[in-house]
Amino acid sequence: MKIPVGELKVSVYIDVRCNKHTWDLIYKPVIECPYYLTLDKGERGIHDNYVSVIKKRHPNWEDSPSNRYESLMELYCDIKKNGYIPEKAEAPMKVWIGTTVLEDGHHRAAVLCKLYGPQYMINVEDGSPVQDNGLPPDHYLCSNPCKE
Repeated sequence: MKIPVGELKVSVYIDVRCNKHTWDLIYKPVIECPYYLTLDKGERGIHDNYVSVIKKRHPNWEDSPSNRYESLMELYCDIKKNGYIPEKAEAPMKVWIGTTVLEDGHHRAAVLCKLYGPQYMINVEDGSPVQDNGLPPDHYLCSNPCKE
């Protein structure tokens, strides 16, 4: 389906909101995600602070080269220089079925939104189904802070 990149949402890790857990997930529009803000403000610290939160759940996050700051900047520079060529990506941009939440393509969406604006139309494919509660599988949400 075709959708304006600014209408997509992404899963964003945030600092703990309760005494029991060390991280939480919320959904934000691409234009409010840390990758977009890193590009928009030109501040690496935004990316680094975000990664420090992700590493509470995924300690080896930066072992994958695609998760590093340098990769985000390489992607930005490549698309800025050569335009967006979807076929160059390892996988298509995907949303969780029945949602506008990206399953794959968070970095690309941030770059496209920064370079071309939130109204830029992109193709996304259906990805995986959500659970009965409407959440993507493996997404633990502590949206109601624990009372201990």
